[in-house]
Amino acid sequence: MEKLKDIFARSIFYLEEKGMAKAPYHLAVQEAVDRVKKEVTLLKTAPACIPPCGYQKEARQYQCSSCSMVDCQLPIDCPIQDMHKLEGETALLRCEVQFQIPSDCSYRWKFIRDARTRELYFFQDMNFGYNPSLLIRPTLGSHHGSYVCEIAQGNEVLARKFFFLNVTEKRLELEKELQEMFKAILHPAPALGPEPVAKPEEVVVEESLPSLQEILYEPDSLKKKSVIFLIVGIALSSMLVTLVAVTIYHWATGINS
Repeated sequence: MEKLKDIFARSIFYLEEKGMAKAPYHLAVQEAVDRVKKEVTLLKTAPACIPPCGYQKEARQYQCSSCSMVDCQLPIDCPIQDMHKLEGETALLRCEVQFQIPSDCSYRWKFIRDARTRELYFFQDMNFGYNPSLLIRPTLGSHHGSYVCEIAQGNEVLARKFFFLNVTEKRLELEKELQEMFKAILHPAPALGPEPVAKPEEVVVEESLPSLQEILYEPDSLKKKSVIFLIVGIALSSMLVTLVAVTIYHWATGINS
């Protein structure tokens, strides 16, 4: 675009020189037009507009019908770029655009905590310079929020890039892991292996000692060993009854005396 301006400026200067030299007007104009056409053919075609945002000066085109410049008609503000980081990690925000910008551009960084927005009046200035990158190391919970990088050439803003840095604190990450563990315990995943073969039910037999009546009704209950056990049991029972009676007698006589 600057080259095109120079071509027209030189053409006007050429016509002024011809006028001062008293050259025929129609001849001077025709010579100027021919020179302009020749130099314009040597110019590069303007690059196409690259969406979604930015004031792309190199892509502006000149309309001869209206003698005016036509811009890309794209917004200055770019869409928000989301970034997710864990607390303690490094975050690198790059203020880069797809279209070509001059080498002498400046970069102004601004920040708003916790909010995800593009409203400029919420932001506060961070730093200003010629570095297109912002390095945050280590990332903390206080860095959670929206960032904007303003690319400018002098007082002319070319683009604004927005970032939303979503920082997950370690405490929240541990709580999330615990919640996942509890969910896994309460709702275990179904087994994917072959179904286990059903085992036959085991029958448990409980053994108990036979009663005296059951022993006597058995066919071999009157054998020698059984008779001996029976006599010993009767003798022990008699001794127990005798001891109880003697104890009661002594206790009663002691009270009367």
